Amino acid sequence: MTDFYKELVELYAENDVVEIRGDHSHLENKFGRSLTELQEDWDFPAQKKLVQSVKKSIEMRAENLRTSTQKERIAECLNIVLHVATFKNDGETERQKKLDVVAELIELMFSEDWSEAQRTHFRYGVQLVREWKNYFISYTNGAPKVLNSKYKKVINGLVSQSTLDQRDWNNENILVDAVVETLRRRDVEGFYDRDQIEIGEDIEKEISPAAMHSFAFIQIVQPETFTQNDPNWSYEEYKTFINHNYTIVRDREIYKDCFGKRYKSMLTNKEEDQLVPPLLPFEYEPWRDRIFRSHHHKLLPTDLHECESAINSLGHQIRALQKEFFEAVPE
Repeated sequence: MTDFYKELVELYAENDVVEIRGDHSHLENKFGRSLTELQEDWDFPAQKKLVQSVKKSIEMRAENLRTSTQKERIAECLNIVLHVATFKNDGETERQKKLDVVAELIELMFSEDWSEAQRTHFRYGVQLVREWKNYFISYTNGAPKVLNSKYKKVINGLVSQSTLDQRDWNNENILVDAVVETLRRRDVEGFYDRDQIEIGEDIEKEISPAAMHSFAFIQIVQPETFTQNDPNWSYEEYKTFINHNYTIVRDREIYKDCFGKRYKSMLTNKEEDQLVPPLLPFEYEPWRDRIFRSHHHKLLPTDLHECESAINSLGHQIRALQKEFFEAVPE
């Protein structure tokens, strides 16, 4: 395959799409070939189309980029990167190439007067958009029939029939599908371990990459969440996430406030004493306190429309968390 990307990115960084479209000499001078010859090359048209579409995404935000401060521009540049990454119809290969192109275009167009710390922030942001999911969702299959019956209207209203056909009402938590599918309809995709880890598997190996590489850690909290069974996967997943989050914050102090908000608990009962047993294992106490005392949590109502609204609000929180990270631009 002939790679035209480097030269195309350089050309579109210096010129607007409409200028290149209206004057073919831009392309002909850059590549030393006539436009007809370029179009006959098997690889050129598709690569040009991709670079052009990404540059148009940048141009659509031109007003924001012109009127903002430098820190605001860098944050807006990362918002553009996120926008490019969320095209539904792109395969993973095309998505990754678009991320390469948008990052290179932005750096060529705007980064000349950025500090080294600002360049590092931008590149780290691109890395997170490239590698991280929007969320990791943690749940338990404890007492699924009771939970599913309690949320029957929510499940029937928010879960697709194709998913329901695959689920066992008596043995699987289907409320989690309601959360996942509602978020997906808002273009908020995440990591969802439908089969869950089997006893004896290495949670560090299986869960750590997913929990570490997610903007938010969502945990559905029900009475069975605090079971003393060994292992308690909800607790093990939480503990693994917290340990990795601590490492990230320790190494990147500037993101402390933002990353401290990554944990999101969704409660199946508004009363703490209906969820937490009277006698709680000592090691669970910090976990309980994070849910009920020191961090924001959200109730999952049993009313269909109220529950959908709560899940949509969670999606907005995840996007707001990404925005807050983008805006944590250093000097």
